[in-house]
Amino acid sequence: MPDEPAAAPEQTPEPGAEPARTDPRPPLARPAAQGAAPIELVDDTCPRCGATLAHDAVLCVKCGYDLKANVVREPGVGVVEVDPAGEKPKAAPRAGEFVVPGRGGPQVLATAGVFLTLGALTFSGVNAQAGGAWVTAGTVALTLYNIALHTCTGVAAVAVAARLAEQAFGRFELAAARMFLAVALFHLVVSLRIPIHPGLAVALKWAAAMGVYYLALWLLFKKDRAGAAVIALAHFVLWVLLQLGAELSAWVAAAGKAAA
Repeated sequence: MPDEPAAAPEQTPEPGAEPARTDPRPPLARPAAQGAAPIELVDDTCPRCGATLAHDAVLCVKCGYDLKANVVREPGVGVVEVDPAGEKPKAAPRAGEFVVPGRGGPQVLATAGVFLTLGALTFSGVNAQAGGAWVTAGTVALTLYNIALHTCTGVAAVAVAARLAEQAFGRFELAAARMFLAVALFHLVVSLRIPIHPGLAVALKWAAAMGVYYLALWLLFKKDRAGAAVIALAHFVLWVLLQLGAELSAWVAAAGKAAA
């Protein structure tokens, strides 16, 4: 028989050396050395009430003791209103102004006042036809003059009301347009003809005209009843002063003619 290959001689491990690995799987990498485990902090207690606190707490939620300031904090109590419907809050008017936007712009209100003025002029002219052309023309002109005059005194009344309310006047053109509409509406009602006793008709027309005028002030200026009443009262006082001046002027003129 041919000679068989000689077996490899067994190597004896040296003393202190690790034995050779016979596992065919690759060796696993050893995890890197990690630092020592962190120290677990024990929760503290409140020195005032003894409640358990976290180690980083600065305030005791039970008694309100401030650990840093060494004082007791009193919690503030308040009420926060939340809109359940989630609607956006409406834009509030500018603070401190008496005449604020709303209820139509100046152009719209002035246009409505022009149509009401034309109606008042028409009715006053129709009612004065019995006196002739000159009387009709004079009545129409007088109605137009009164609307213009009392619109101006109405704006002055708004200024007086704003002063009493300790507020700034606001938008002048808006106040003038609103007052023009209210005055034109007043004279339109006064110019109507009611087929009843003349004295009763006059009283009824003036009462209705004043009621409509006050309602117009209330709605247009967006004030409460007292605020609208202050404007109306100031306007009435100015109207009385003008009427007294006109009556006094007429009396002086008549007295002068009589003396001559």
